[in-house]
Amino acid sequence: MALDHGECRLQEYRIKAKLTQLELSTKIRKKCGLDVSVAEIAHIENNRRPMSSLTLRAMSVVLKVPMEKFYVWPNT
Repeated sequence: MALDHGECRLQEYRIKAKLTQLELSTKIRKKCGLDVSVAEIAHIENNRRPMSSLTLRAMSVVLKVPMEKFYVWPNT
C-alpha cells in the first residue's frame, strides 16, 4: 500500500502570518539560509510538491508553527 500525500496547510499559516509568498521566501533565506523560491512555495501550497524535511523545518521556524501541523493526513 502506498502512502497518500497529506493536505498541505502552508497557505493557511502564511496568510495568518500576513506574509506574501515572496516575503516568506525572503524570511526563510535570511533566517535559515535556505533558498525556497516563490514558485516552490506555490507548488507546495497547491499540493503539487511535498516539502522536504529542510523546507518543513524552515517553514516551522519562520512561521512559528510546529512541523506536524503543516499537513493533514487522510484516514486510512
